[in-house]
Amino acid sequence: MRRFNSIYPDIEGIQYFYISGDNDVGGEGYDKVTRNKVERFRQNFGSGQTLKDENGLEFVHFDYLQSKIWSQNQIEMKIDELVRNDRGQVRILISHIPFTMNTNE
Repeated sequence: MRRFNSIYPDIEGIQYFYISGDNDVGGEGYDKVTRNKVERFRQNFGSGQTLKDENGLEFVHFDYLQSKIWSQNQIEMKIDELVRNDRGQVRILISHIPFTMNTNE
């Protein structure tokens, strides 16, 4: 974390949103996503982040890489939970991996 913080210092008044990528928790080539890698990222950067701006927008992190270790039912339940918004605010889901992918490739 020392190296990370020296490259990306905290700036007062700025909200930060950390999203795990394949270099953080695995998921590229033979480097599999594992619970240990996901937990290491969470311990350093947190999880389930939601940011709200002054205009009522909500930015919500969907940890798609972590979802690789979830069942299909768990994924569907999490997406349902994230998109449910009964306060009339605009909610934007953010993920390292695109939500829509061509599965024919």
